[in-house]
Amino acid sequence: MTFGRLYIIASLMMASVSSSPHVLGYIGGGLGLLAIDMFYLLGFVLFTIYLFLRKTFALPYQFVFLFFLFILHVVIGAVFNQTDQGAIISGIRAYFRFLPFFLIPVVMYKDGWNVTSNKLLIAILLMQVPFAFLQRFVFYPNMDTGDVVRGTAGTGSMMAICLVCAIALVFGLYIRKEIALKRAALIALVLFVPVTIGEIKGAIVLFVIGILAIGLSGYSSRQLKNLFLLAIPFVIVFGVTYDALYSRGSERSIVDFITDPDRALRYLAPRHGGYIDHKEEGEGPFGRIDRIIAPLKEFENEPVRFFFGVGIGNTSSSRFEFLSGDFAWANDSRLVGNSVSRIIWEFGLFGLIIFISLPIMQCMYIRKCVKKFGVIRGDCIGWFAVNAIIVIALFYKDIIPSSFVMSLYFFTSGVIMSNLYADVAKKRMAALQETKISLA
Repeated sequence: MTFGRLYIIASLMMASVSSSPHVLGYIGGGLGLLAIDMFYLLGFVLFTIYLFLRKTFALPYQFVFLFFLFILHVVIGAVFNQTDQGAIISGIRAYFRFLPFFLIPVVMYKDGWNVTSNKLLIAILLMQVPFAFLQRFVFYPNMDTGDVVRGTAGTGSMMAICLVCAIALVFGLYIRKEIALKRAALIALVLFVPVTIGEIKGAIVLFVIGILAIGLSGYSSRQLKNLFLLAIPFVIVFGVTYDALYSRGSERSIVDFITDPDRALRYLAPRHGGYIDHKEEGEGPFGRIDRIIAPLKEFENEPVRFFFGVGIGNTSSSRFEFLSGDFAWANDSRLVGNSVSRIIWEFGLFGLIIFISLPIMQCMYIRKCVKKFGVIRGDCIGWFAVNAIIVIALFYKDIIPSSFVMSLYFFTSGVIMSNLYADVAKKRMAALQETKISLA
């Protein structure tokens, strides 16, 4: 087993449990997290050196261009805002600490990461099931809320995002007949259990988006119809279980929430929806849409900040004052409540476009490979759906600080993109050989 494989296994296991409050107490709290960050930094340095020595990697050049464009954008924003060094350190930690998870499979693409990645993902995600049952029915049996169901992800939302993404990957494998229908349904059902008992309403929206995205991946087959039929029982089971465990009459019915626009708007935008006087600072809660609108209104008379933000890490809030940014008040007042609001605050509208471009470019590359090169793999079809889910999740929750979500996303992204790039290269080489033979 190579050093890269050992490093990834250790890093992913640490990332998957370090968000849990129960685990944090055993690893020394903040000092334990600092040690884990140093471990990530070590991997970044070592494999950057390895990349320069090897001088080859398996990644389309448009992704390399996007990375350097983001670096340039970060520098411009930091220079214009004269961002403090401590805030920059906090920002680099938030946005770059998971880069080794993506970099290692891209650089060491010949080591065959598929088996390793599949086993790791299955182990980490199935681990959430017993944790979810213990948290809901043993540790907090009398709590009338699913917020206690977190697995090892820190929050139920982060756990649900990863589990729904995993279900999309399983369905992608089924579409390509790489896994039987019964096995796919069983695995998906087991992974769906923590989501169902966790009172996570947004998960059902992400699930439906993932199913629809598979249909848009560019691959068509008879299995697509079966998949859509298979998804219907999952939605029904979620709604029935949610109402049985958590609804109080019609007050919290999932059906009422989905079908009542007034209730959904009150939940998503209580201020800008007219339910709360948002002109009074600190008055009432902020909805997800409110938090996205807030930085746009804050910068409406500052065009540079509107497009480039206040600088990387400048909304960071830390108990160590030198690591906090000048706009830490936005974080403390809960204005930074989802990833889109965080990105707009720190990187502006241009930064948001760059961020969302990463999952969108992956979807476009997968669709191109399916249509043009005939490279069709089950995990690629599932990954098309995962990227669609991640784009919506950026608006739904602040997934950027989540080591559970981001480590799994970047690692799997690196594995799938590098393998797909290598497959396309083989196809092109085979086509070139055939051309030479026919000419001869």
